[in-house]
Amino acid sequence: MIVRGGGLITHDANGTEPENRLTLAVSGNVTVEESGRISACGKGYPASWKGPGSFGYGREAGPSHGGRGCGTSAGSVTKDCYGSAFQPETFGTSGNKAGGGVIRMTVDGTLTVDGVIDADGEDNPNTEGWYSGAGGSVWLTAGRLLGDGVIRANGGKESKTRPGGGGRVAIYLTQDTELNFDRVEAKGGRQDFSDFADKIPLAAAGTVYVQCAGVADGAGQLIVDAGRTTQYLEDIRVTTDLPAADGETARAFENATLVIRNYGCVRLTADVTVEELEFEKGRIFLDGHTLTIRSLKHRKRSNPKGYDYTGAVVPGAGGAIRFLPRGLMLFVR
Repeated sequence: MIVRGGGLITHDANGTEPENRLTLAVSGNVTVEESGRISACGKGYPASWKGPGSFGYGREAGPSHGGRGCGTSAGSVTKDCYGSAFQPETFGTSGNKAGGGVIRMTVDGTLTVDGVIDADGEDNPNTEGWYSGAGGSVWLTAGRLLGDGVIRANGGKESKTRPGGGGRVAIYLTQDTELNFDRVEAKGGRQDFSDFADKIPLAAAGTVYVQCAGVADGAGQLIVDAGRTTQYLEDIRVTTDLPAADGETARAFENATLVIRNYGCVRLTADVTVEELEFEKGRIFLDGHTLTIRSLKHRKRSNPKGYDYTGAVVPGAGGAIRFLPRGLMLFVR
């Protein structure tokens, strides 16, 4: 299957109870050429505050999905995140604009993306534009993944300060043992219409899960990448919940590597165990819960001698990080 330049594959828009989604199963290879697109952008919950990630109009926060929508003050209440990180199939919640839809693709051969595969929330470009849509879901399974394009489920852009949160992306490779594709995104919505590199996203990042060939189910990388160049000062209200409502249980992540990049901000909603934790700028709000790390390494790339959690972890009352390397045995005689 080839999507030529200028070509588009999409699914129908949804009503208040979304059912339409894009499902593709290809026994051979798929190529999305430059300027070609497979898209569910703005095809999730329709505009006007529909979906589980919204309190409704008048609350000072954008809609949530994989990441929380952005509020306007430190006291703003944002709605909980929802949906599965490993098998994303949930629609993005709407604000004044629609949330992102759902794409599920299975490609037995090679998926080459030089264009775009996206399920972004809808932008709100009006000069008084508030509450863009939250990102939707993209779940891809392929033998190999190549190309210079982009795969994303970002929150929509807007001209004010209450954009929608990032959505969810999961990529499973059945032949390649590493991901050779650079641009996979689930970033929160930002304030204006320039590139993400120019203006930092204000809403929270969603999740990207990557599992390559030879890796056990659930043992891939769970990535929270906010795409920011600086720390957003009020991150306590724009976080990525782990675990999310109606998603995996807290035990589901015990074999995964949690990666926090570019000022991603994770909030624990329960005691969570992971195989490994990699920090590349970011924060964790434990909210009184315990994060257990099972690996023997406990390193971050910028500090190969070990972690320095100063300023990166906000424990809350009773919160803690616990290191529990596997393979230790206690003999009692």
